[in-house]
Order: sequence, then C-alpha cells, then structure tokens
Amino acid sequence: MKINRHSIFLKLNLLFLIAVFSISVVFFIFMKIGEKRHLSIIMSDSRQVMRMIRTVNKIDPVMLKEEGYQIIKDKKSILEKATPVKYPKNLPPRIKKRLQTKKLQILKLHSDVYFYINLPKHQLLIKNRSYPNTFVWILLSYLAVISILLFIYLALKHALTPIKKLEEEIKKFGDGAVDVNTKSDKKDEIAAVGNQFYNAVQKIKTLQNTRTLFLRNMMHELKTPITKGKLSLALMKKSPETLMLGKVFNSLDSLINEMADIEHITTQNVKIGKKKHLLIDIIDHAKELLYLENEQLIHKIADQSISCDFKLFGIAVKNLIDNGIKYSSDQKVEIKADAQSIQFINNASALKYDFEHYLEPFYKGALTEVNQKGFGLGLYIVSEIVKIHGFSLEYKHQNGKNIFTIIESSQKTAPYNFSQK
Repeated sequence: MKINRHSIFLKLNLLFLIAVFSISVVFFIFMKIGEKRHLSIIMSDSRQVMRMIRTVNKIDPVMLKEEGYQIIKDKKSILEKATPVKYPKNLPPRIKKRLQTKKLQILKLHSDVYFYINLPKHQLLIKNRSYPNTFVWILLSYLAVISILLFIYLALKHALTPIKKLEEEIKKFGDGAVDVNTKSDKKDEIAAVGNQFYNAVQKIKTLQNTRTLFLRNMMHELKTPITKGKLSLALMKKSPETLMLGKVFNSLDSLINEMADIEHITTQNVKIGKKKHLLIDIIDHAKELLYLENEQLIHKIADQSISCDFKLFGIAVKNLIDNGIKYSSDQKVEIKADAQSIQFINNASALKYDFEHYLEPFYKGALTEVNQKGFGLGLYIVSEIVKIHGFSLEYKHQNGKNIFTIIESSQKTAPYNFSQK
C-alpha cells in the first residue's frame, strides 16, 4: 500500500504521536524528579533519626509522634513484607556506613517508609513521617492531558473525514462520472467546498448536455445539405467548378466525421467496450477505411492481440497510418509491434515543433501544401483514444524516420496489455 507523505491524515497522526511522546517524556522527567526529591526527603529524615539514636533511651513515643514518627511494636510482620529502599551514592559517610553494615535499614511497604535501627542495645522500627503522594497526582495529570489530547485528535479526525469522501467523488468526476454527490448539511469549510463543487458539477453537466445536443444537431443538419450537394454534383457535368465543389463537400464531410469522433471520445461518460482483438484485424479495418493498397503498409504482424474497443482503437490506428502516408517521402508506413508497444514508422523529416503541440486540436505546424489538407485533429484524436485505453502516445525521430509509438502508460498500470495470442 502506497503511503501519501503529503496526506493531512498522515500529518495529523504524526503530530498526535509526537505530542503523546513529548508529553510522556515530560511527565517521565517529572516522575524522576519527584522520586529523587522524595528519596532526598527520606534520606534527610534518616539522618534525623540517626541523630536521635544517641538519646534513644530518653525518647518516648509521644515525642516521636510530635516529630511525625511512630514506633512500631509489631516489627516482625512488617520486616517480612517490606523491601529495602535503594539509597543514592552521594550520602554522608556515616549514614552510608550504617546502611552498609545494616545498623540502619530503610524499608518500604506500600506507600509507607520505615527506619529499622539495629544496634546491640536497641532494635527499633520507626515509621517515617507521611508525605503527599506526588506520584498519584502526576499520573492523574498525565492521564488527564493525554485524554484531552486524544479527544482533540478524534474530533479533528472526525471533522476531516468528509475530505476523503470529497476526494473520492472528485476522482470519480475526473474519471468521467457526472452523477457525483458532494452535498452536505454541515456548516464547516469542508462542507462549503463540497457544496460549491456539487453546484459546479451540476453547471458543467448542464453545459455538457447542451454542448452534446448542439453538436449532434449541428452535425445532423450539416450532413443533410452535404449529402444533397454530393448527389447534385453526381448529376452535373464534370468541370473544374464541380471538382472544386466536390473537394469542398468531401472536406466538410471529413471534418464532420472527425468532429463526431472527438465528440464521442471526449464526452466524460464515454464507455468503451474492451475485448481481445487481433491487431492485424484492426489494421485491416483501418486499411479499408483509407482505401489503401497493400504495398503502402509494411508489417509482419500475425498473432499479436490487444484488449481494446475495436472501433475506437481502429480510428487511432487509421489516423496514424493516414498521417504516416501523408507526410512520408515514399507514401509508405511500416508497422511494428511487440508485447508492450505498437510503432508506426515512415521516412520523413523530424517534426519542427514540440510534439505536445501536435497533440492539440486544430494544430497543423508549419504551413505546407500537405498539412493544409487536413484539420489538425488527427493526432489529437489518437492521443485521446490511447489515453482512454490506458496507453500513451510517444514520438521520436531516428535515422531519418519518424516513429510514433503507442505504449503502456508509465504513470499507471494499464490493464490492456499487448500480448501474443
């Protein structure tokens, strides 16, 4: 699964993890500081207790209680359960020596601290003074901060979730679907963007339907007088004027056909019927459309096949063959195919301008006698058709030959691979 490193959700997750980690580190430091401070207090109390050892015979429980200490009579049960407190290394030598010789032991049971004084004349177990448990308060503060942070994170994630739906609907619209719905009843900025996009889609849909209806009606209305004109010319005597009118009618007829192809392949809801077809069958279909002689096409294609829409892909092949013959020096085109590509090769000079310009509609390049015969739509139609099929159209000039190649697109995995039968 590919991760989008620019994703807002990825950044939000990373920020949440960084915040949790940072807060955890801060509270861990506070915990360590609290433990160190608590241990320092215990050591200070132990020194005070040891100062009282010399006068222990004069100390009574009331005096100890006033100081906050308590003599424990039932020593055995506590000594069996209590664990030693790890003392720091930087203690006064006298205290450290007594701890090492176990004349003084600092013990802990639950949250209580005890001093066990083990001298030849005295064995006393003294409970230390009580202090507020800072550990509990630090832990509760930590959990409270993490809970607030988690609530903010979940709230932000919930608020941003509609972006994913909006992205999916926009992607569907980009792939050609016009029945997308991004309307929302919410009042935030994401909902406002979704509603504006929905309104824009509806306007585009209306304009597209109007455009399609207009083009189809226009082409239908133009076809009728052109057909009548051709029939009238067929009944008239041949003359330079009738020949010229014939060329005009043929040009208009070709233009309408090409505009019909453009209207079909550029409409956003176009659906192509993808099936496995032999490439040689598509080439033969293109030859019939162009009324070509066999010697004008050079190829050794036998059993290569391609998954495509036969009619649409045939138009692309027809246009590439037609362009190749029209602009070649010998009126011939060579076709080569392998498992990944189809090449259309002709003997001709290199294109004078950037190839991308020739993929624009009505672009003809330099004004020459040959290219003025067309309308500058051939390569544009080819480019649109191969895009629909998941391919790309590439060009190069090599050894005095122009080579136009239909190849699998490098930007996405095309499911319509060229293959051997």
